[in-house]
Amino acid sequence: MENMPDIPCVVLVKHQSAWDPFWLGAFLKHPPCFIYKKSLHWIPCLGWALASMNMMAIDRSKGRQAFEQFMRRGPEFEKRGWWVTLFPEGTRVPMGEHVRWKTGGARFACSAGLPILPIAHNAAICWPKNSVGKCPGVIDVEIGPLIETKGRDPHTVTAEVEAWIEGRVNAMPQHAEH
Repeated sequence: MENMPDIPCVVLVKHQSAWDPFWLGAFLKHPPCFIYKKSLHWIPCLGWALASMNMMAIDRSKGRQAFEQFMRRGPEFEKRGWWVTLFPEGTRVPMGEHVRWKTGGARFACSAGLPILPIAHNAAICWPKNSVGKCPGVIDVEIGPLIETKGRDPHTVTAEVEAWIEGRVNAMPQHAEH
């Protein structure tokens, strides 16, 4: 928690589990504004709750328009004191698997001149992707030092964030201890 700042930032987080949004909402110093796919609104109860939180739902099928909407609306949330929070993988990724990271979070941070707060965890060991069942165990979370973005290339920033998060996740236990 010593790396959790008191200043506005963009939060980029490893996405392995349905657990991570709940933890972020409880432990970040400022309310998170999640950028999430609008199709989640179709899930009974969860979708309705998400819609009522007035965060930023984007229609991924709109591609460039969705990104432009995010770039236009993101500063509104930052001005309210919310931390724009993204999962750069775009979806939950099981332990040990890797997908190409998206640059939208870094592009927003670079454009807004905000630092990035990287967060790594291994929640999939207890609550795997697409699983209702959970395993007992301890979830490790590591909050990294802020990564400055001013005057930097978003692709370089994304690579730095990815290297830090993936390196930390790979150093964490990969299986729950029973």
